[in-house]
Amino acid sequence: MNSLVEIAEKYRDIKKLNAAIQWFQNSTGLQKQKAFAARYRNNLSIEKPIKFTNAFRYFANLTWQIEAFAWLQLSSQPKTLNEFFRLASEAFEESQEIRLDVPYFSQRDNYVEWWRTCNSSACAMALKFLLPQTINNDDDYLKVVRQLGDTTDHGIQTAALLRFGLKSRWQINLDFVDLDRSLEAGLPIVIGILHKGSWEDPCGGHLLTVIGKTPEGYLCHDPWGNLMTNYADPNGGNVLYPRWALSYRWLEQLPKNGWGRTFYGNQ
Repeated sequence: MNSLVEIAEKYRDIKKLNAAIQWFQNSTGLQKQKAFAARYRNNLSIEKPIKFTNAFRYFANLTWQIEAFAWLQLSSQPKTLNEFFRLASEAFEESQEIRLDVPYFSQRDNYVEWWRTCNSSACAMALKFLLPQTINNDDDYLKVVRQLGDTTDHGIQTAALLRFGLKSRWQINLDFVDLDRSLEAGLPIVIGILHKGSWEDPCGGHLLTVIGKTPEGYLCHDPWGNLMTNYADPNGGNVLYPRWALSYRWLEQLPKNGWGRTFYGNQ
C-alpha cells in the first residue's frame, strides 16, 4: 500500500487504522494541515484544519479530494509516509471480512407490485436471517405488510416486523460507522439509496440490505439487481458496492446523512 487515495478508497472504521491516521496527522505541520483541508473542501478561503480521520472516512472519489490527497502525499516526508503506509497496511491485514449468511430475495418475482416493493423485500431478507422460522420468503412478509398499510411506509414496515417479533428502528442520520457496528454485531442493515441519475446528481428512492463488508466496500443484497451495472444485471445477490458509490448514492457526500433501518433484537 503506497497511496493515500488507495487508503481513502478502502477506509473502514478500524481502531488501529484510525490510530495510524491520527499519528499521520500529528506528524504533519499545522500549516500543511490547513492547506490540505482547503484543497479537500475545494475552498481555498477556508483555512480551518480538518480531522484526517474524517477526510478518509467521507472520501467520495471527488476530483478535488483526489487532488488534495495527491498534494498531501507529494508534500509529506518520505519517512513519515512510509511509516504511515506500514501502519495502515497492518490495520487492513488484521481486519476481518464480514459476510452474513442472509438469504437473497428479488422483488422482481413478488406476487403483487413487484416494481415498488423493494422495502418489503429488503426487510424480509433481514427477518428471514434473524428469525428464520417466521417466513418462507418475501411474499409471506409482504402479505402482512399489505394488511397493515403501504409497502413504502417505513412506519408500516416497523409494525410488520414487530408483528413477527423483530424490533427495528428507521433512522435518517446514519453513516459508515453505523454500518460497521451493525455488521460487527452480526446484524444486517436495510438502507435507502438514490438509485437513478448520475453519480454527481443522483435521484430516485430504493431500499436494499447490507450483509457484509470487505476492504473494497460493502456486500449488499439489492432486490432489484446490481446498481454498479445500472441494473442491467437483475441479480443483486452479494453485490459489492464500493464506499465511494455509497458516498454518492446513500450519504450524498454528507456526514450522518444515511437513511436506513437498524435491527436490535426480538421480543
